[in-house]
Amino acid sequence: MFVFPEQKEFSIGGIRIGGQLTNPAVLVGTIFYDGQKLTDEEAETLIKKQEELSDDTKLPCMLDIFSNSPEEVVKRVDFVSSVTERPFLIDLPEPEVRLAGLRHCEEVGLLDKVILNSINMSMEADELEELKVIQPPNALVLAFNPMGNSLKGRIGILEDGAGVIDKGLIQMARDIGAKRILVDVAATPIGDGAGPSLRAVFVAKSKFGYPTGIGIHNAVSSWSWLKGRDKSFCDISSNTMARLMGSDFLLYGPIENAETAFPVIAMTDSIIGESLEEMGLHVPDQSPYRGL
Repeated sequence: MFVFPEQKEFSIGGIRIGGQLTNPAVLVGTIFYDGQKLTDEEAETLIKKQEELSDDTKLPCMLDIFSNSPEEVVKRVDFVSSVTERPFLIDLPEPEVRLAGLRHCEEVGLLDKVILNSINMSMEADELEELKVIQPPNALVLAFNPMGNSLKGRIGILEDGAGVIDKGLIQMARDIGAKRILVDVAATPIGDGAGPSLRAVFVAKSKFGYPTGIGIHNAVSSWSWLKGRDKSFCDISSNTMARLMGSDFLLYGPIENAETAFPVIAMTDSIIGESLEEMGLHVPDQSPYRGL
């Protein structure tokens, strides 16, 4: 198990994230992703189930809300905030959707509990200027480097832009006013950078000290050998590797997978906690090792 250099630890919407691995992993389930057809009642049931599992396992949770249009993101933010007090990420691929989502969160007083997903290399100057006006306090930076899926490529785009952009993504997040920055090292397919992405968890957390995580299940989802096979076991178990490498948060995929993801990571965290306690670190009471 790893003990890291000095780490930043943040509170976002009442959820602690970051620090040493004695702190429990934060599990993030995605809702309203493309292809997921839910009634409001079904969506609320899934959200409440994740919260129940979070309470049972002592693993904090957040939601990752996906949306493709400005109107849709407003509706989904309003719905989610009406059924849960937990913080959430807004996972928005287009600039106009990102800005609409953040402006709405600002208007309704949710900006402190929402995390922009993400600051990335594709952002244009106009959008960055708009973000400076909003100044979202919480932002996730996505270390995807189209010029290189290597460890060096990922760390480089975080640190100085790696020749792809003018400055590093972490500095870009600071420039728009983000005070609480999360680092997603960007999972890529098996055979196309999945291994370096896991190495990047450890290196980024060690080098920058920010809460670091990954959606490693994406590497499994794109594994051609699994096509036509039951991938659920590989999908969920991949998160244990990410946690053991130092991930503070785990984007475990569709929220329907919560019933498997939470017990698996609770087991992982219990083993980590026992190991780190033997190394002389304090494990908090609100953790799987202490609470289960």
